[in-house]
Amino acid sequence: MSPSLVNASAAEARGRPGSSFAAASCIALPSPTGVPVMEWTEEEDGRVVALAADMKNKFYGVLADMLLEDIWPMATIGRVLVCGEALGPDIIKQMELIFRKAFRGATVALEDVRRLAEWDARAPDALAEAAFPKAFCLVGPTFFSGDLLPSYLGGYLGFLRRRSPSNPLWMAVTAAFDRLDLMGLSVAFRYDAVYVSPWTPSAQFEEEHRRLHDSIRAWSRPGGDFDEAMVLMAVLAAVFSDDLALTVAPARSAARGVRETTLLLMARYLRRIYGSRAKELLMECLRIENVADEAFRIHSQMLPV
Repeated sequence: MSPSLVNASAAEARGRPGSSFAAASCIALPSPTGVPVMEWTEEEDGRVVALAADMKNKFYGVLADMLLEDIWPMATIGRVLVCGEALGPDIIKQMELIFRKAFRGATVALEDVRRLAEWDARAPDALAEAAFPKAFCLVGPTFFSGDLLPSYLGGYLGFLRRRSPSNPLWMAVTAAFDRLDLMGLSVAFRYDAVYVSPWTPSAQFEEEHRRLHDSIRAWSRPGGDFDEAMVLMAVLAAVFSDDLALTVAPARSAARGVRETTLLLMARYLRRIYGSRAKELLMECLRIENVADEAFRIHSQMLPV
């Protein structure tokens, strides 16, 4: 079963005797404000790890299924890497469509999203569609650019091998990529190679998009290194950020609850890792949602193919 923040938050809210929440409430961390802070628990650590793994595996799984339906997504990446083909607007738009479909499939598979369908059958699709602009611009500058791309592409290829070692198509794809220079792919997907000027009708738009892109990338590295757990929790919080996309009141209430629980877990994680900077970083995680929305608005101004 997939990790569920709803289930976890319900148990913690009760603070039943014997639970890790009840035990942790007896031990406080020192705080500069003098307000006791509960000690970070092993259960919370496990929850963060499980949520990150679940989100990545669902995304990889949808991409794997898409590969069975149509091999062109991988062929597109191969053309960029092997043939040195420029990314250009057509390939960028194709990859946006790939990500949209994969994000939708991964989002509706999350347990906390599926649960909302009990009240509103269209809730999973509505949340995925509303959150896509944020997710696209949070993930793009962080996971799939620069030094991180080889690692995540390698993770996807490893997922294919584990999921079906005997599938001839997947094995052909992984074998082909094994012979390629993944570091070369990271160069091909650097910002200046993806967004080649002029790509919008306005130079001012392009300058602002680059600034927003750099801001998101800097946000994802609060301690100098990429913080995958923080970014994935931010993406999960973004999924539940637009409860107005839901038409049924109980579903809206449940979505708000999952978002609040995600942000609480993120706040405690940030305090554990970054200490006194936690509040500042949490506010930055909330601000970055608006930055991502604005970055996608400009991205959508891309000149016609």
